[in-house]
Amino acid sequence: MLNLKFLISAQAMKTVIGLAVFVTMGASAQTTLEEQLRGIEDCSIRNVFLDPISHRPSGKYFSERKLEPCRIDEAAYYCVTDTFYRLHVNQIAIPYIGPFSVHAIYIKESPDIVESVLMDQFKKIKLNQNNDTSPTLIANPKQPGSSIFYCNEYSE
Repeated sequence: MLNLKFLISAQAMKTVIGLAVFVTMGASAQTTLEEQLRGIEDCSIRNVFLDPISHRPSGKYFSERKLEPCRIDEAAYYCVTDTFYRLHVNQIAIPYIGPFSVHAIYIKESPDIVESVLMDQFKKIKLNQNNDTSPTLIANPKQPGSSIFYCNEYSE
């Protein structure tokens, strides 16, 4: 009799723990940077911007984390600590006002490393082609040894 009660209690505890793990995992499943910036590999990101009227970002990545821009000019800059395909990201820029349509990822690794990772991830990516379907990868002039990976449909 005691063994049966113990088994029933153990089974109930296992069910409760399993349910708690499931609920916790579901609650913490936030939009990843890769999901939010899907399309950056061919500059086809749409509807990710800081709304100039409501001052709210349109993307789930930003709203789920309740991120506020660390700087705003023609673009909204978000200071983050995250990864993009295992590359360390410290800042993201999204469009804000004017004709600017830049989506940029500021990456801590050097352009050579970033290019290698991007080429592995996106087999058909064409970098630095100076057209509106090709992203640009440059060395970050303000942080030696780091990179900026971006699309700007209106840049020259």
